[in-house]
Amino acid sequence: MFKFPEGINEHDFIANYWQHKPLLFGQALTDCQSIISVTELLELATHEEVESRLIVEQSHHDYEVHDGPVTAQQLEQLANKKNWTILVQSVNLWSESVASLVNTINFIPNWRYDDIMISYSTTNGGVGPHTDHYDVFLLQISGSRRWRVGEKNQYREKPISSSGLKLIEPFTATSEHVLEVGDMLYVPPETPHEGISISNGMTLSIGFRSPSLTEFSMMLGEQFIANNSHYSDPCETELAHVAEISHSAMAQAKQWYIASLDDHTCYSAFGKLQTQPKQDLLLLPIDEPVMALINQGKTLY
Repeated sequence: MFKFPEGINEHDFIANYWQHKPLLFGQALTDCQSIISVTELLELATHEEVESRLIVEQSHHDYEVHDGPVTAQQLEQLANKKNWTILVQSVNLWSESVASLVNTINFIPNWRYDDIMISYSTTNGGVGPHTDHYDVFLLQISGSRRWRVGEKNQYREKPISSSGLKLIEPFTATSEHVLEVGDMLYVPPETPHEGISISNGMTLSIGFRSPSLTEFSMMLGEQFIANNSHYSDPCETELAHVAEISHSAMAQAKQWYIASLDDHTCYSAFGKLQTQPKQDLLLLPIDEPVMALINQGKTLY
């Protein structure tokens, strides 16, 4: 399990920090550099089966975004440049050492677990100030990164660049944290934050999903389709205008809907929502040569 800050245990964390306020874990995990190498991460980003993005900052909060797979040519063009980031989603599907990290956070129910994303950023690289709709633990596994964090629920995201990235502008930080290798920062949902790489390095993000009411309603809708019951009039039908839906009919419709929300329907819908994979399950491992750029003996770090 991750090492908690002095004076705080898992019960204190759940009671006082979980989904409420950020917490810095100094030297939360040792031997981070053996989890995954930059070479392995960049290789994953070159594969079509792996979800990835390349983000290059052109000027202040003006970004160019490329959906993966990332090509060796793109990486070669960026070899000696700063201000760029590669994000690789669901690395836990491809790496056993990365997947095993979720077991170190065993004080959170595992049905809340979403995925593990890893970002590689060059000096000054980042994706701008933003919020997430889920809980995230940000673990620095190489290099160093400065995180600026604002007040929860104080800002609204909006697209501010041609890339379509939803960023916060203006953004005022209330705290700053420099993460070195092994340090970790917990950030609750809807809490604005911005990470800027001080040196080339990787940040591992362990996310815990928080389903929206829209998502839950859509899953309930699927359960209702299987039910397929029909409305019936109340026993005592009040007289009403021919074009008017009466109050008793509305009350009957409401009761009909509530009665359909039995325990089995709700449990089944919520269970399916929380256990569905973020992307299609992948049954075959990647078995291709290392990307051409690395084969040529060149390096980006």
